[in-house]
Amino acid sequence: MRKIKKINGYLVVKFNDRELREWDGTALGNYGVIDAELYTGCLEIDRSVMEYDGAETLEEAIEQARGLESELDAEEPEVTVTVIKETDETTIEEEPVDPVELFESERHFLEQQITNKHYPDTDERTAAHELNGFRRALERLGIIDKHDERFLPVMDERVKPEHRKAPTFPETPPSFPPPHPNPRFGCTIVPIEIESPEDWEKLKQFIGELPRTIVTDSGAEFTEPVKEPLTFEHLPPEKRDSNTAKQVYSLGRILEDDCPENDCRLYLNTFNMCRELDEQAPLLTGWPRQVVEADLRKHYLELEGMFVMNHAIKEFKRGLQP
Repeated sequence: MRKIKKINGYLVVKFNDRELREWDGTALGNYGVIDAELYTGCLEIDRSVMEYDGAETLEEAIEQARGLESELDAEEPEVTVTVIKETDETTIEEEPVDPVELFESERHFLEQQITNKHYPDTDERTAAHELNGFRRALERLGIIDKHDERFLPVMDERVKPEHRKAPTFPETPPSFPPPHPNPRFGCTIVPIEIESPEDWEKLKQFIGELPRTIVTDSGAEFTEPVKEPLTFEHLPPEKRDSNTAKQVYSLGRILEDDCPENDCRLYLNTFNMCRELDEQAPLLTGWPRQVVEADLRKHYLELEGMFVMNHAIKEFKRGLQP
């Protein structure tokens, strides 16, 4: 399982496919809620102390965690931000600003754009992207904590249905080139139109089930080699191509088959998180891709640190030596 959100001392975690298979028939959902101080990353240990373990959706698990939060007798510390403008001659101190008020002001501004016909390109999704960028800017300035759920970039639940814009589509569908021969491979290329995320998932499943032996138009046959990744493909080149990165990746694959119930489990969870990010990166463009690649670099450095310094990992590697 891996950590998704932290809400005032409680972690919302997502169970992986292996855990769902092993615990099938035990009413285990897709998400759980656990006290952050009790979390170990091992479901066999953590399930007995979980507050909830049957949520099917992330939204349901978040609501469960918030319900626990309301039971706590704790208050968020009051934080204000003061901007000081300095020049060679003067220093001007602005009025203190509450970060929550600042964030809600930006959210309200975007809500107005959603319902305003003069902003046709702003809907719940694009506004949430803008609000998330605003939140990350506050986080990087040290003004807010990234785990503070008061700053969730959510828009669609706050705008009344009658005020929401219908999604817009181009008047004419995108044009695709007709089927054309490829002399290099001796075959015909037929473009495929993808109209929805469901079409993309079906295409990926179809490609995964294709035979590896390919027959060209000329009748020639060749077998496509199955290339197993040796490293995380979307790390910076100096990291991606290093021997350390390849060893880190190789150890993660080994632990998938045989993982001791110690810090090796944490290593495997982090490794799987990095693999998910590495697989998501090529599916994105622009700012979302930059965010995913930054998260990949961050978690890879955690993985590399464990590979070099962690005692349990060292002992496991020592046991692999002939």
